[in-house]
Amino acid sequence: RSAFLQAGNQSIRRTLSGLCERGFQIEIWLLGVEAPLNYPENMIIRTFRKPFFLSFLKKLLKPFLVRRRNVFPHNRDVEQVLDYRNDEVNQWLTGLPVALYFSVRVIIHTLLNRRILKSVHAVWGYERSGVLAGKAVSKLLKVPCITSFQGTVLYFYLQRYGAWKTFLKLPLDLISTWKKADLVIMTDDGTRGLDILKQLGHHHEKILFVSNGVDLGELSTVQASAISDLGLEDNELLFVMST
Repeated sequence: RSAFLQAGNQSIRRTLSGLCERGFQIEIWLLGVEAPLNYPENMIIRTFRKPFFLSFLKKLLKPFLVRRRNVFPHNRDVEQVLDYRNDEVNQWLTGLPVALYFSVRVIIHTLLNRRILKSVHAVWGYERSGVLAGKAVSKLLKVPCITSFQGTVLYFYLQRYGAWKTFLKLPLDLISTWKKADLVIMTDDGTRGLDILKQLGHHHEKILFVSNGVDLGELSTVQASAISDLGLEDNELLFVMST
């Protein structure tokens, strides 16, 4: 818990950089995305490319795929919010199959490189697809598994539809969030993530619920240098607004 909190809280980039600074050796497996340029040089980055059939599959299923609305409903009616945020049809047609494809890819890679990967001490699955793949790898290597989520859409779904209908609508969300781990990290973005984790049977002592906001203790350590660098007088205040 402390390693994650001290390293960077909600920001995955900052957390990985912070863990490296604290002596952790990290190898990143990217599922379907290109390697970023702003990560520490001492990290090993391996990219698993998107399946060759994905673009063909999307074209084939285009009439059935749901497009998100560009305008968020102003009256915030629950049903309209769900309709805006969900990709329930897409999850069955592309989301879940692609997540399973990547899980198979990383399982094969792990089996082929099992001797090399014996030095791994823990596996961190980030977000929905990463959780499924990470859980599989941690079982093969028999090491602890960490999962993390930047909030969840499940609260209103479970409240409105119940477990089975939610599974039919958002299988990837429900399965990945339900998967148990040695440590589950959930960011408090106002989506009731802690309630969802408890409802899905996660033990409280294995949950790290990270609140959004500013670490005042951390800011106090840089206050003096910041005032000097910005040329502020002692009686001047600086307001910072960020998202």
